[in-house]
Amino acid sequence: MSKPVSAEVLRLKKEITVLKHLVYKDPLTGVFNRRGFTEEVERMMAAIEKERTHGRSKSKFSLTALGFIMLDIDNFKKLNDTYGHDAGDAALKAVAKTLESHVRQSDFVGRWGGEEFVIALLGANENDSAFVAEHLRQEIETQTLKFKNKKMLLSASFGAAEFKRRDGLESLIKKADKAMYVAKTTGKNQVVKFSQIN
Repeated sequence: MSKPVSAEVLRLKKEITVLKHLVYKDPLTGVFNRRGFTEEVERMMAAIEKERTHGRSKSKFSLTALGFIMLDIDNFKKLNDTYGHDAGDAALKAVAKTLESHVRQSDFVGRWGGEEFVIALLGANENDSAFVAEHLRQEIETQTLKFKNKKMLLSASFGAAEFKRRDGLESLIKKADKAMYVAKTTGKNQVVKFSQIN
């Protein structure tokens, strides 16, 4: 006897959810990988551009701003060299968990590559993004990561930017990356806004 259609549909939906997780999530940290983050944020940027161009949508929510944060764990290579790659993995997981637990459900957290993470904040401008980044910086700085009876202190450098007209995701990332680079090269463990350096 064949399965009822609804049971088959539910099974397929479950499989699709699992496959999407495999395709869009970073297996180590559980946050979006580069591909998943890019697709989600580009979809948000398109919705914001549409609303900016055509006015407020019929929905009760207005999406006319998008803040952006890029961060890099400080001295990550030294951490790996001193404690080993398992310690580096533990640090990546801890930072990802901190980021996800201190942003809203409507925001997106992704691992951009290596020890770099990105965050898209719906409805936020650059000042909002810098405020959130400073809160996250303090949360990371005050954590003590325990790994194989060793205690490790972490810190991160942050760049904050916002989605402007004619920005694409690539240009937005470049702005946040440029600000983050300044944060790293002028002392680390700090937040720099793109507007401060441009």
